Amino acid sequence: MDGRRGELWNLAAVVVAALTAAGAAWLPTGTSTMTDSSGVVTTSHTSLVGNEGAGVLVVLVIPLLVVGAPLLLRGSSKVRVARQVVVGLLVVMVVLGALSIGVFFLPTLVLMIISVLTTPRATT
Repeated sequence: MDGRRGELWNLAAVVVAALTAAGAAWLPTGTSTMTDSSGVVTTSHTSLVGNEGAGVLVVLVIPLLVVGAPLLLRGSSKVRVARQVVVGLLVVMVVLGALSIGVFFLPTLVLMIISVLTTPRATT
């Protein structure tokens, strides 16, 4: 197996992480209903950014940066180890964040596991 396959899976994980972060940030995640004094019911849908503020973008971009880091080691003998570290960090993030946004990054974790499995071991 050449290292290119692992790199492509890693790149796919970056794309999925970016789409996940964007979706989690701007797709509707909450609904509120208000009734005025005349009985008119108004329903509104808010995004995570709309509800929590722009500071949540920092939390959402962290997995994207972590997943992209091994791509900077292109051609290095340590790229497999870097991908393994990323898998470990994603496992922690998905488990700790399972009740909030963590579960949405599960597809990214799966792609990074495939990336590790398709990256050849370094020869010494």
